[in-house]
Amino acid sequence: MRKKVVYAALFFMSFFIFNFDVSAATIKDGVYTIQSAIANKVVDVNGGKTANSTNVQLYQSNGSDAQKWYVKQLDDGYYEITTMLDKTKSLDVAGGKLVNGTNVQIYESNSSDSQKWYFNDAGDGYYYIISKRNGLYVDVAGGKSADKTNIQMYKGNKSNAQKFKFIEDIEGSQSLEDGVYSITSLVNNLSFDIKGNVSSEAGIILNNKTDEWSQLWRIKYLGNGYYSITSYDDERLSLDVKGGKSINGTKIQLYKSNNSNAQKWIIHEEEGYYNIISAIDKMYVDVKDGNISKNGLIQLYHGNGTDAQKFLFNKVEVSKINDGYYTLNSALDEEKIVTVNSNLTFNGIEADLRTDFDINSQKWYIEYLQDGYYVIKSSISDNYVLDVKGGGTTNGTKVQLYTSNKSNAQKWYIKDAGDGYYYLIAKHSNMYMDVTSGKTADGTKIQTYSGNETNSQKFKITATKINDKDVISHIYEEGYYTIASKINSNKVLDVSGGKKANGTNVQLYGNNNSVAQIWYLHKLDDGYYYITSALNPETALTAARGDIKNNINVMLSKYTGADTQKWGLKYTIDGYISIVNKANGLNLDVQGGNIVNGTNIQLYESNNSNSQAFKITKNTNQKIYTGIDVSHHQNIIDWANVSNSGIGFVIIRAGYGGNWTEQDDKQFLNNVAACERFNIPYGLYLYSYASEIDDSDHSAQNEARHMLRLINEIEKNNYSPNLGTKVFIDMEDGSVVNAGKDKLTAVSDTFCSEIEKNGYSCGIYANKTWLTNHLNTEELAKKYEIWLAEWLPVPSPTFDYAKTQKPSYNLTPFKYWQFASDGKLAGINGNVDLDLGYDIFD
Repeated sequence: MRKKVVYAALFFMSFFIFNFDVSAATIKDGVYTIQSAIANKVVDVNGGKTANSTNVQLYQSNGSDAQKWYVKQLDDGYYEITTMLDKTKSLDVAGGKLVNGTNVQIYESNSSDSQKWYFNDAGDGYYYIISKRNGLYVDVAGGKSADKTNIQMYKGNKSNAQKFKFIEDIEGSQSLEDGVYSITSLVNNLSFDIKGNVSSEAGIILNNKTDEWSQLWRIKYLGNGYYSITSYDDERLSLDVKGGKSINGTKIQLYKSNNSNAQKWIIHEEEGYYNIISAIDKMYVDVKDGNISKNGLIQLYHGNGTDAQKFLFNKVEVSKINDGYYTLNSALDEEKIVTVNSNLTFNGIEADLRTDFDINSQKWYIEYLQDGYYVIKSSISDNYVLDVKGGGTTNGTKVQLYTSNKSNAQKWYIKDAGDGYYYLIAKHSNMYMDVTSGKTADGTKIQTYSGNETNSQKFKITATKINDKDVISHIYEEGYYTIASKINSNKVLDVSGGKKANGTNVQLYGNNNSVAQIWYLHKLDDGYYYITSALNPETALTAARGDIKNNINVMLSKYTGADTQKWGLKYTIDGYISIVNKANGLNLDVQGGNIVNGTNIQLYESNNSNSQAFKITKNTNQKIYTGIDVSHHQNIIDWANVSNSGIGFVIIRAGYGGNWTEQDDKQFLNNVAACERFNIPYGLYLYSYASEIDDSDHSAQNEARHMLRLINEIEKNNYSPNLGTKVFIDMEDGSVVNAGKDKLTAVSDTFCSEIEKNGYSCGIYANKTWLTNHLNTEELAKKYEIWLAEWLPVPSPTFDYAKTQKPSYNLTPFKYWQFASDGKLAGINGNVDLDLGYDIFD
C-alpha cells in the first residue's frame, strides 16, 4: 500500500513540475549552433556518429554538422532538437530517467517526452534548455570546459553550466543591390528613423514616413554575406549593436563606422520581407516589445519569427550626376564659380570663388565612384582633385587641390538641395563645401563647414566643355620672337641693359628692336617651352623662385632645365597669350599694369587682366651684336664693368703658333672664367704662324693641337666656348705670305678641319687684303664663317656708328666684322678691338 502512495505522489509532482508556460521563451524554427556559457564551446555529437545512443558532449566550435541542430517548435509548444548529421535523430534524455546525471544522447526520433524541450530566458542572450520528461536542465558536467566534457541532465541551479546561446546558422548573400533605401516595418510602413539629432549613439526608432534624410540609409554589400548600413544624413555613422553585445534588448544605435562585426549585417530575404541579422551571434533587429508603432524602439533580439523582426527595403532614387565636366556655381551669385586660381596643378593650391572666365582652372571633371561618392578632378590634370586640407574636420578647413590618393578627404557625396542646387559633403567629416562668410568677392576661399542649408553651401552643377584654347600647348614653332604687352603693344619684354649675368632683371621697355628684346622659343616634350634670350642662347627667362607667392621676380639666368625656367603658353579669352611658369603655375605679369620703361616683370596669380596678356610676334629682323676681341695685351680686365656695358660677345685669344705652353696667352684662362661668370658668349682664336700643313713646328696641325689642348684645359672646369663660331684661326702674319695663296688656304682649311673633327665650329679671321689676295676665300667661305678685319677710317668709332656703316669688302659673306683697333670700353684700360656680329647664333 505504501508503494502506491509513493508512485501517486511522484505522478502528482511531475504533473505540476513538468507542465509549464510554454510561451515563456520562443525561438524561431531553424538551424542553430548551441553555445555554452562556459568558454564559448558548443554542444557536439561525439565523433560525428549517428548511431542510436551516441553521446552528446562539449567541444570546441568547428562548424561541422555534428555541432548544428535543427530546432523546431511542435504543436504543443515544446521543441524538438534534431542533429543535422541525421534529421531522424533527436536530442534525447537517455532512458527517460528522472535523476541528476542522466546522460544526454541522440536517438531515433520517437516524439516521446524525452525528446521534447522548452526554453527559459537566462538573461544576456542565454537560455536554459529544460526537458519535458523530467524537468531537469541540460547541463555541462561539473561545469568543466575541456573538450569532450559530458552533457547531462541536472536540476536547475542557474549556473553557467546550464546556460546556452542559440546562434542561428544562417548564411548571408547579396540580397539587395547597393544604394539608398528607406527601411520600413512590414506591418504598417513605419520607417526607421534617428531618435533626436544625427550623432554617435543616437538610437533608432520607428516613425511616420517622411522625405527627411534621417530616414534614408545607404546599403553597401561588403562581401562574405554581410552589408554595412550607414546613415544617409551622416555617412560616417553606421547602424551598430551597442557595445557589440549579443544580449536580448541590446540597443541598436548609430556609431562611428569602424568595420567591426557590430556594424555588419545579413539582410536575409524571406517571402515578402527581410530580416536584418547581426554578425554578432546572428541576433535579429527587432522592435522592442513588439510595439510596432510610432516611436517603437529598435533593439537586438534572438530570432523569433515575429512581425517585430520583419522589414521592407524601399530603394530611393537619389539625384545622380553623370560623369563629365562641370562648373560649380554658387547660389550666392551664379556668375561666381569654384576655382583653383592657377594654370597648373600643385598640391596645396586653395580653392576660391571667382568670376566665370570660361577657363579650365574653373572646370571640374566629376566622376561617380561605385561606393556612392564622387571625386572632383581638376580639368587641367586628372591626377589632382578637390581635397579637404589635412583631412581636417573643423569648421573653416580649407578646400584645396591635391594629388589623388583615394582618401575619404577626397570623396564627396552630392545631395539635392532643391531648386536645381546641390550640397557637396565631404565623406570623412560630413562637413559641407561652403563659401567663407557668404562673401562673393573674387578670391573668397572655399572651406568645409557644418551643414546649415544656407546659400553658402548650395551650388549648381552646370555642364560645360573644356576650352581648347585654355590649354598649355605648343602654340608657336621654335624660333625668334618679340613678346609685347597687351597694355601697350609698343612695350616689350626686355633684358635690362642687355646684360647676360645670372639675375639680370627682365623689364618692360619700348620696342627698339635690340637683341635684348628678342627671345627664342624652344619646345619641350610636355607642351612647355624654355625661352632663351637672343643675347646668349644659354641664358633663359627664369622665375627667381618656384613657390606659389605673388610678386616673384623674373630674370635672366643660365639654363639648367629647372621648372622655374619652363613656361606654358595658352590663349586668353580675347586671343592674346598668357605665359605660365611651370614651377608654380603663376602668370607672367607686368607689375602694377604700368607702361613706363623699366616696369618690372614678375609672377602673379592669374587675374585675367591685361597685365597678364601678351602678343608674341615672329622676329625675322637681322640681329646685330656688339663684341670685342681680347688678349693679354689688354692686361687684367675689369669684367664686371665689361658685363655692365652690355657687350654682346667676346673673342678671346687662346695663344699663338705651335703647341708650346709658353705660347699660351697669359690672360686666356682668366678671360674665359670671367665670360663664363657673367654669361658673356665667347669664342677663341689662335694667332697663326703656320706655313706648312702637317708635322712641323709651324704647321696647321700643330697649331690645331695647341688650340685643342687649351680647350681641353678649360673643359676641366666645365667651360666651353659658346659663340656661334667657337674657334677662329687668325691669318694675318706677314712672315708667311711667301708660302703662297694655295698653301695658306690649305693651312686654314687643315686647321679648321681638325677643329671641327673634335666638335667645334671654326672660322677664318683675316683682313681685306688677306681675304682678297692671300687666301682662296670663296672656297673657304663655303665651309667656314668669315671674320673680316676692316677698320673704319675714323678714330675710336662707336658701335652705334659702325652699325650705320658697311665695309668695302664684298668678295664673300662674313659673320663678324672687326671695325676698329682703337676702341674704348668701360673696364678695359687702353685700346681694344671692336667687332660687330650678324645673326651669330643662327
